Order: sequence, then structure tokens, then C-alpha cells
Amino acid sequence: MEFGEAVEWVFAQLVAGRPLDEDAQHGERERALAKARKDLEECPVRDTRFNPEARHTTPAQTRELQRRDGYRCSTPGCPHHLYLEVHHIRYYSHGGETVPQNLTILCSACHRNVHEGRLRIEGTPGQVVFLDGQGRNLQRQWRLDVADWLDMWIGWTGGEFDCYRGRLAA
Repeated sequence: MEFGEAVEWVFAQLVAGRPLDEDAQHGERERALAKARKDLEECPVRDTRFNPEARHTTPAQTRELQRRDGYRCSTPGCPHHLYLEVHHIRYYSHGGETVPQNLTILCSACHRNVHEGRLRIEGTPGQVVFLDGQGRNLQRQWRLDVADWLDMWIGWTGGEFDCYRGRLAA
């Protein structure tokens, strides 16, 4: 039995409040799979072609961008995967096109920080650099924070250049 099946079995017993009838569970699972297959077959193909002149993306385009960016905020070190929004790297109002190379996924907090000037996204599409309000590279800062955490976690008391932070800074 796989882990997912074991969890399903335990929760089914918990919800039912009695020992589980495995034949009924198997029948329900088969009906659910058949319904899911039928829904997929009937689902029309969504158009994910981008229109450079359009200001907003369609829901299908947004899902494709979220898939590309790993269903999480693109800002280095940001752990958020909820309340995701599409952002133009080169603003639409400044001539930026609505094409995948000019779009990134940000959480609502990072998106607000970009528009309030506390976070900057620079570079060409595909070569994006995230900077904080003072112009520091967030990717590098995030790596330094991870190195500091690793040194602290292993209890490093050695030399300055033997630690993870020292190797990263060199």
C-alpha cells in the first residue's frame, strides 16, 4: 500500500466513524477516476497563445506562467505560493509587451513592493535581476543568508574562509 492510499484509508475511516468497507472505497475511487477521465476528455483546449498588445493574461496563460515559475513567487528567498499575480518586468504602460519573456509571477506582497519601490526587477527578459530598494542583489543576499544559516546550524567555529559564508563571499 502506498503512502497516499494509507492516508486516504485512515481519513475515510475517520470521516465514516466506523471501519472502512474496502469494496465500497474501491468502487468510489473507480467512479471518481472515471469522472475525472470524462471531464478531461470533454475539456476544451485552452488557448495559451499570448497577445503582446493585451494588458492582462487569460486564466490559461496565467496557469502556464505559474507552471513555468514553479507555482511560487519568483523573488529570491520568498517562500510564498499563495496569492500569486502576473507582473510585467518592463511595465505595460512603458511599452512592455504581454509575452512570457516579459512576465513573471510574484506574490501579492512582492508585487506591491515592486510598485512601491522597495523591490526592483531589472535586466532583460530571461536575465532578470531582483534588487532591494538600496540596489543590493537579492539572489546574492539570499544565498548569504542561507550560508549564515548553514554555518549556525552546524555550529561552525572554524576559520573565516572555511565556513559556507566565507566560501560564498570569496
